[in-house]
Amino acid sequence: MMNLPAGELLLAVPNFSEGRDEDVLREITDAASCGGATVMDASMDPDHNRAVIAVFGSPPAVLRSLVNAAEAAVRRIDLRSHSGEHPRFGAMDVCPLVPLRGMPMERAVALSRDLGARLAEDLGLPVYLYEESATVPDRRDLAAVRRIGRAGLTTLLEGELSPDFGPLRFHPSAGAVAVGARGPLVAFNVNLAVPDIDAARDIAAELRRRRDLGEDFEGVKALGFLLHSRGMAQVSTNITRPDRCRPRQVFDFIERAARRRGIPVRESELIGVVSRKHLSEDEERAMLLRPPRPSQILETWLGQDVW
Repeated sequence: MMNLPAGELLLAVPNFSEGRDEDVLREITDAASCGGATVMDASMDPDHNRAVIAVFGSPPAVLRSLVNAAEAAVRRIDLRSHSGEHPRFGAMDVCPLVPLRGMPMERAVALSRDLGARLAEDLGLPVYLYEESATVPDRRDLAAVRRIGRAGLTTLLEGELSPDFGPLRFHPSAGAVAVGARGPLVAFNVNLAVPDIDAARDIAAELRRRRDLGEDFEGVKALGFLLHSRGMAQVSTNITRPDRCRPRQVFDFIERAARRRGIPVRESELIGVVSRKHLSEDEERAMLLRPPRPSQILETWLGQDVW
């Protein structure tokens, strides 16, 4: 564990629409490092064509790092020539802020609004606030914000399309960005052993139906993707309430649903960072989990004083 700054700590997990060019990711992480925050982890996926980094530190340092990283992304990523499995509408597509070490959520919301204003002013990006930061109730859900993005790609951003900060048109090459404060989230994928995209989508839909009926899986979002480079299909999930639903529950459901279709599960994987509070080492083994890097475990950096 490193020596931590005194006072408030903030975690940010920005997602960028580049998962194939390592030089671009290196430039983004280098820029983030220059802001004074610590870059904990970075990963990229060529099929999703997406990169995720995690940074933490004092709030001023994290916000500087994020503006620096966004500037690098705007300079290096052009959505007009972008292709990939994952939905997106920006070069820095989404930037969640997660309060650590007892920081009140209200403080994280205020910081997200400060960040949004800076991204709009410094980089000319339309900024949409989501999750706890949303100023419009329908925009709490990131998927709803992305639907605004699809509608607004070539139109004036007025009325229901209006951003919270920034210009009323998308940036021509870098699109827009969603910024918001939220609690802990586990990005957890289960990879099927065959490239059956219909099965992956059906399993994801089945999981969402169970969630919507209130039976299980509170706060779990799921989509099915085809991973061309690995010759497999994927059920990709975001577990937004890991205090209510653990990754093991999600894995068990997907594994049973795949087995009913005669499809074995090859492995599961984590994207970004996770707390040991939400994933034990015993659970890792039971889920065929690709071993997380030490840098993905929050306690590696923060000890037991995470939340």
